[in-house]
Amino acid sequence: MSRWPTFRLEEVCSTTSGGTPSRSNREYFGGQIPWVKSGDLNDDIVMSTDEKITELGLNSSSAKLFPEGTVLIAMYGASVGKLGILNIPAATNQSICAITPGPNIQREYLFHFLRSMKNWLISASFGGAQPNISQKVVKSIQIPLPPLDEQRRIVDILNSAEGIRRLRREAQEKARQLIPALFVDMFGDPATNPKGWAASSLENVCLEIYRYPTYYGIEYQQNGIAEVRGELIDASGHLDADHSKYRYISQETSDRFPRTRLDVDDLIMSVRGTIGKIAIVPPILAGANITANLLRIAPDKKLVEPLYLKMAILTGTLRSLISSTTIQTIKAAELKKMRVLVPNLQSQQTFANRVADIQGTIAQQHLMAEAADRLQASLMAQVFDA
Repeated sequence: MSRWPTFRLEEVCSTTSGGTPSRSNREYFGGQIPWVKSGDLNDDIVMSTDEKITELGLNSSSAKLFPEGTVLIAMYGASVGKLGILNIPAATNQSICAITPGPNIQREYLFHFLRSMKNWLISASFGGAQPNISQKVVKSIQIPLPPLDEQRRIVDILNSAEGIRRLRREAQEKARQLIPALFVDMFGDPATNPKGWAASSLENVCLEIYRYPTYYGIEYQQNGIAEVRGELIDASGHLDADHSKYRYISQETSDRFPRTRLDVDDLIMSVRGTIGKIAIVPPILAGANITANLLRIAPDKKLVEPLYLKMAILTGTLRSLISSTTIQTIKAAELKKMRVLVPNLQSQQTFANRVADIQGTIAQQHLMAEAADRLQASLMAQVFDA
């Protein structure tokens, strides 16, 4: 039980949502008014948006202009519970609840409290494939309300923890950026090839480049052959090690798709929906299979080092291969034609060894970032008696 009096959020704040101007009218978009969608929320200050609308679009829809300092929370889809504080006047779409704090609640205190409630909000969501929460759910949230001076003290503590967390994440990201910089330093810009390396089509340096267009009649079971999906690959190309997130198929089912069965050091690349995430298969996933959204690339290790090939693909003309259909796709036939530089194996191995050192630094930064996450979570639990 909280040591402070609690109130329903609607008793200490006002809430509303936005709207979307008609997409069929081009005059509604491309103006000067920032328009926030769920994807613009990242548990941080909102400084800019992907899209902007016009005054006409604002006045011709249920979109509303909210002032700087408004707290935003995503109500629909995969972003449920994501937060933001406006640093600019902006409108939002209908998937976002805009919260204006009353005189007795400090906006950053509200922000941190709602952040501590994310798991509860997800559990309170409803709907089919995509989770949703309603304004009613947001309004019903019970929020402990200490005096304003105590709220400010709490905000100072949690802001300090957030600052440490952000610095750890930034250090991790800077370490990641060293890898593409090292690639260009050692091998030059692939577009101009200033060092005069030999070049080849991707299919000529690989044993296999293959993707099934779709799977039919797949049945899943408690254990068996692991199935790797695109969402298990993060933006840095690491496969999630949490085996509870994997699905499993029978040996018989896997045998139906032998060309997508994985070997150690194969590359797997997301080629439908989210494009261009690439992971290298670790020994623990040898023999696993992949879904139709992934493509298997088996490098010829007599010609290319897998880690080198991964970076050669990522720094190449990948974006030009994406189809313009409703769901972005890269076809295996198009990828096979992609030109890559083929330096000597000794240079490739030197690159791989240096990358291994960088990845060691990234791993250390990751552990420190996780420690900062735990510190922040612990402080929020103590402060809000979660």
